[in-house]
This record gives sequence, C-alpha cells and structure tokens, in this order.
Amino acid sequence: MSHTLARRALSLTAAALAVTAVAACSSTPKPAESKAKNDDTAAVTAAAGQYMKAWMDTPSQPKTMCELETAVARPNHAEDGGTLEGCIKDYESFFAGQSPRSGALTIEITNVQDVKAHGTQPAGKGALATMKRVGADAPVRYVLRLVADAGTWRVAQSVEAPASRYGHTADPVADALEKAV
Repeated sequence: MSHTLARRALSLTAAALAVTAVAACSSTPKPAESKAKNDDTAAVTAAAGQYMKAWMDTPSQPKTMCELETAVARPNHAEDGGTLEGCIKDYESFFAGQSPRSGALTIEITNVQDVKAHGTQPAGKGALATMKRVGADAPVRYVLRLVADAGTWRVAQSVEAPASRYGHTADPVADALEKAV
C-alpha cells in the first residue's frame, strides 16, 4: 500500500513540475519586451505622422518626406539609387504647382502592427494614417509600411486605402499592404 502511495505522490510531483515548466515557457511578454514594443509603436506613430504631415500639408515638405523614406521607396531610386538630393529634386518638381489648401489638417495614426514581408517589401510595421481637412467631406486614409533603418523608422511603402474598398473596416493595414504591388 505504501508503495502505491509513493508512486502516486511521485506522479503528482511530476505533474506539478510539468505544469510549472509549461507556465515558465508561456508566451506572456516580459516587462522589457512590452516596453520595447511600446517604444516601437510610439516611434512608428511619430515617424508616420511626420511623413504624412510633410506630404499632405501644404506646402508639402520634400526634404522631410525624403528623410523619412527608405532609399528604395524614394521616387528617384531607379535613376540614382534613391539619393536624398535626387529625391528632394523629384518631389520639388512634383509639388511645384501646388497651391495652399485652406482648412486645418488633422492626422491620426492608428492600428500600428507587425507586418510580414511581401513581394519585394520587407517585414516591418504597418500603420493606418487618417487625414481630414476642415471643410472636406470625408477623411483620406493611407496605409504605410515602415521599417527600421539605421535606428530610424522609415516609410518603405504607402498605399491609399480608399473608402470604396476599405470603408467597411477600421483596420485595412495588412490587407492593403498585401494587395499592393
């Protein structure tokens, strides 16, 4: 009888150790991991907001846009490898006829999330940028892919998320980035 009792006690001890081991290996983020993720989210949100302000506010700010884009995402990548100088020149030419718009612009960056690599686009963070100008009928939404580059989050891809296609969802980030070429 005592032999059976000893076996049962040993079995219970083994089961308790197994549960403890599984709990120790769980995927609950550690405080340092959570802080790093929050820091990334804040940095991505800031970079995306600065980029969209430089692009959508008038007059647009080509230098800021170029500084916040990866070399591959710059409009001059095919001509000169995406140099900062060539990028600024291309955007200055593109925005040359731009006239100031009236009404204050609000920009909200939401839905920051990890995004997988797709096609030639690297893995990184996705974000939804929603802009609304005072007096405009509806907001304009863009989805951005940002990647860490030399310690800075830079825009690697921007995709319009039109209401006609994404008006039904509050979070078009992953879908828009996967469907864009």
